[in-house]
Amino acid sequence: MIRRPPRSTLFPYTTLFRSVFLRPIDMAKSKNHTNHNQNSKAHRNGIRRPRKFRERSLKGVDPKFKRNFRYAKRYNKTGRYNQVIKRKKEAAQLKAAQQEQTQEVAAST
Repeated sequence: MIRRPPRSTLFPYTTLFRSVFLRPIDMAKSKNHTNHNQNSKAHRNGIRRPRKFRERSLKGVDPKFKRNFRYAKRYNKTGRYNQVIKRKKEAAQLKAAQQEQTQEVAAST
């Protein structure tokens, strides 16, 4: 009689893992999440860019800085007004310079 070699006590357990590697490779299955219908859901109300707020949040900023900032904003109205006027003048000068360049290009052709 031919004697067979002894089997490991983990024999049934190890064959489970061995069979996984011997199977042909299938496509990966998404078990917990799928992208199905996400595109139409996103476009149902239209994809919008995030809103831009006028002022950034001061959440997590140093309280002393916030207090000083609040007083500076309240009592510096003239400084703010001058900044706005300065920006408008700069924009007007830039627009005038662009118009001059377009006129020069038109004249040279």
